[in-house]
Amino acid sequence: DVIQRIRNMQTERWDLGENLWNIYLVPWAKAGSSGTIPSSKFSEEDDFESSLDDEEEQSTMASESDKIGESLMLFRAHHALADGASMAAAFLDLGDEAPQIRALIQQEVDKRFGKATSTWWKKVYQQFLFALWMVTGSLSSAWYHFKLSCANLWWTVWGSNPWAVLEREYTLQQKAEGKEEIPDRSVSFATLCTVEQAKWVAQTLAGRRATLNDVMCTAVSRALAKQLQWHRQQREATHDCDSSKTKTLPQLKHFHMAVPVHLKGGIIMPNESVSNSIGAFCVSLPCENDQSGTERLKKVHKELSIVKRRPTAFLSHYAARISSQVLPASWVSYLFSRAGAGSSCVVTNVRGYDRAIHLQGSKIEAMYGFVPLAPGIPIGVVVGSYNGQVQLTLTAQPWAVPDADRFLSWVMEDYVDLVHAAAAKDSD
Repeated sequence: DVIQRIRNMQTERWDLGENLWNIYLVPWAKAGSSGTIPSSKFSEEDDFESSLDDEEEQSTMASESDKIGESLMLFRAHHALADGASMAAAFLDLGDEAPQIRALIQQEVDKRFGKATSTWWKKVYQQFLFALWMVTGSLSSAWYHFKLSCANLWWTVWGSNPWAVLEREYTLQQKAEGKEEIPDRSVSFATLCTVEQAKWVAQTLAGRRATLNDVMCTAVSRALAKQLQWHRQQREATHDCDSSKTKTLPQLKHFHMAVPVHLKGGIIMPNESVSNSIGAFCVSLPCENDQSGTERLKKVHKELSIVKRRPTAFLSHYAARISSQVLPASWVSYLFSRAGAGSSCVVTNVRGYDRAIHLQGSKIEAMYGFVPLAPGIPIGVVVGSYNGQVQLTLTAQPWAVPDADRFLSWVMEDYVDLVHAAAAKDSD
């Protein structure tokens, strides 16, 4: 069971004194048995087999198809070893296309920076602009995060954060039943669309600067709203027989989302060592309101673009490094749990190679990454891309998302609505 193994790898403890990574490998299984490769990859073969009229030919083809297999590798690593971008780059270095990929990276770097020549006064001026951006951006980042923290404090004092209510009631129920709290996760993964289609939707509905990540964050925000509505429906149905729960959950007009950011733009230079160059920022986005999909996408794009222009990710990265070195571990743990400002979820984007790669001649059909949940954040979504396809993965606390497949289906539904809106606008 692939899902169960992924859940185990996310929750099982391991001795960090021995190693910082674990690997699980299935060298061969019948093609399609893991569920990680989209079924469309095998549809042509299935159609061909069903068109055979001769029973002997069908039997021969069936025996041949049994020889077609797939390999599966599950890998987990501690963030102390490397971030997602570094691990993706390290994996690409193992591929048969590694020399071409390294050459393309170097070519792009040379194109952007190799021929740049500046006089000394231009360099001084650029340094001045950078320092000015850091000072003004730091003040702006601090003020924005302060407002998010105040909003979280308000939710905490007045009990108006529905996720906190769900977690508290789940914890009380576990204690009342005398059950030992065992770490668990709701997990799901799916291939959503092509990268080109998602970019087209973003730019058609929200302007040429809108990104794929804007579209995915919009779809996730709508799925969060549907998840809260589902919880309310369940509570209303069971309120008469479970008086320990309040009949309704507070409504969440806006929610806080944590967004990890690679400080080098996700680019790992050839021969550069793996490292952890991750910062993060929090942003307030619409959740339960009556906005249309297009209006929501424009709002998400606007908020994300404003926050991304600030040096918040750099500040968070170095604040985490310095605090972990000078403060007691208990203080650091407390600060990290509060740094998310009551975020409902974390959404991170891991960009992979835009073409298929091969490992010792075998094609890598799909790659999925899962984000470890930070303290206090119940839901994590990874938006990954590989071979021109967008893959989504979900990791969540079971009390927040009991059915991970259903949550991803809500994300897909909202994305389809955005596609239809983009098609309608494009045809006008």
